[in-house]
Amino acid sequence: MAESNFENKNNELILNKMNFINNTKLIEYLVRSPNYMTNMFIDILSILKKYPPAKNENKFIYGKVAEARIIHWINKIIPCEDLDKTKLHGSEYKNDCEISFDENKIKYSIKVSKSGAEPTLINKRNISSHNVDDCYFIICHIQNEKLYIFKHNDSLKPFLKDSHESIKYKTSIFKHLDKDITQYYKFPDNEKIQHFKNNILPNIQEISIYDRLSNELENENKGFY
Repeated sequence: MAESNFENKNNELILNKMNFINNTKLIEYLVRSPNYMTNMFIDILSILKKYPPAKNENKFIYGKVAEARIIHWINKIIPCEDLDKTKLHGSEYKNDCEISFDENKIKYSIKVSKSGAEPTLINKRNISSHNVDDCYFIICHIQNEKLYIFKHNDSLKPFLKDSHESIKYKTSIFKHLDKDITQYYKFPDNEKIQHFKNNILPNIQEISIYDRLSNELENENKGFY
């Protein structure tokens, strides 16, 4: 029995080490793909301008659209599957994508934060028990121009904020992760991004999603009115 427990613990340590290596490998893949990652950051800046999260109606939209673009561009670099598209009904509870490495696959939860406000990890809906134990995260911090890529573990528990509505990370999580370069990817700061920021981004207009959907519906149904 003791030997079996030892083997289980040893297997867990091996798996954790392998998954750490895969996280580091993912960051290395992103670093070696500056063109794709430049395009990803341009998309994220555009989404933030079109659907500012300060407006309540945009809070969900900007995060989900940004999530879709993150999955899109990572998939150009390494196989990355949108898990919501694999479900016939509803959406994934914790995870948003599955990345295929050489030896195994890892599911990641993707979060987007404009300026480092407490990222919501889980909304407590109708599920009786909630935790983020062993969850893998890709958190886009737009202001810091970084993707934080890491696995939740016991050392990060002090940074959790658990309420009856949700589980979040405290804002201090980012300063903690910044201490270890193996925990994040920094977006490029090149001429293309600078040109976009200075010349294109200021001209992008905010979109009223409800007005847009209402107008689309009217155009689709005008022949039946």
